[in-house]
This record gives sequence, structure tokens and C-alpha cells, in this order.
Amino acid sequence: MYKVWSTIKSRCCNPTYKSYSDYGGRGIQLCERWYTFENFLEDVGEPPKPGMSLDRIDNNGDYCPSNVRWATPLAQAYNRRPGKYIIRVKTNGHYRVVICLQPKRPQYRRQFPTLKQAQEHLSDLLFEREVHKRLGLYN
Repeated sequence: MYKVWSTIKSRCCNPTYKSYSDYGGRGIQLCERWYTFENFLEDVGEPPKPGMSLDRIDNNGDYCPSNVRWATPLAQAYNRRPGKYIIRVKTNGHYRVVICLQPKRPQYRRQFPTLKQAQEHLSDLLFEREVHKRLGLYN
């Protein structure tokens, strides 16, 4: 958890950090309480399940107790600035559903043997996203 905290702090507070422009450079701040690792850990705890990571509910908001939650990689892919949802054909003949949030940087991939299966999966993802948006779970 120390590495998670350290990375968040660098993103928001260190102008020389590689992704500062996407966080601190956009005005995203670390709440004053979380300048101390022990307070951060007390507020967020350990991940409830393996593979989960800390996610800001409002991705334009600050890192603070009221704006973070533990999320799966797919939930995090949904909760980002707008991206593209596509189906690609791989050279081995399989079909891949890809969520690209930045050019040439896929955030989510899943491979299927048939186009129909890939289309159904993409449809399910888009439906799930819409339901979650209506429930207020994602931006």
C-alpha cells in the first residue's frame, strides 16, 4: 500500500513525475490528511480482493476519502475520460474486444474465437456501463 500512496502523492504533488500533467497538472490534489501514509492507510485500508486498485469516483476530483473506492480493472476502464470500444481481428483469426482510452493504449482486452461472441461481449459491456451510469456508479 505504501507504493500506491507514494504514486498517488507523486502524481498530484511532483511536477517532475512522468504523469503529473494528467493529475496535479489538471488540478487534481491529494487531500491534506493523506500527506501522511498512516492516515491514507487508515482511510482506505487494504484492497478487499486481489487485483483491485484504488479508483477516483469522479476522475476530475481530488484524491480524498469521499472520492475513492476499490475497483476492478474493468470498472476502472469504465471510469476514465472517454475512449473507444472496438472489435479487432487478430492475425491468428481470433476476435478481440478492446477498450482504448488513449491512442494505441488498450486498457481492457478479451479474445473470442468467433465474431458473434465478441459482439455479444461488447454489447454486454456497453449495457453494463449504461446501467452503472444510470445507477450513479460511474461518471
